Amino acid sequence: EYIKVLVNFMRVKIVLARPVYEENLGLAARACANFDCKELAIVSPECDRKSGKAKSRAMHGIKVLENAKEFNSIAEATKGCSYVIAASARKGKGRNSIALEEIKKRFEKSNAKVALVFGSEPSGLSNKEIAECDFVAFIPASAKYPVLNLSHAVCVVL
Repeated sequence: EYIKVLVNFMRVKIVLARPVYEENLGLAARACANFDCKELAIVSPECDRKSGKAKSRAMHGIKVLENAKEFNSIAEATKGCSYVIAASARKGKGRNSIALEEIKKRFEKSNAKVALVFGSEPSGLSNKEIAECDFVAFIPASAKYPVLNLSHAVCVVL
């Protein structure tokens, strides 16, 4: 319920930076569809979003995947967004941290379009990419294995 309310009250765009695995692209599109998020941007993909693997994982999110737009930079992908939030397993250094539960509270009453940015599977977002964002949302997980799969991170943050 919380997730659906988040997307319904906010204009949300999911931005995937340098995704490597086609399956994760499809699963991220599926996660978007699960939570009524229709806008997916892909920055410098290292895989083919039109592949059979991506499409097979998208399931009912196939339209989100097919309508996704590709960009060369986070700046291009987030043009027109009022706020850009990096999702990271690393706590932001020198950036404005925002708790996941605060995103809805802070932006739901505005007409702001919010971009939620996720990094590539092997390395996440670089420090340079995080610096391009207004906020960093830390995704808490086990200290033993704090890094989430890309599609799982999209679900958690949405």
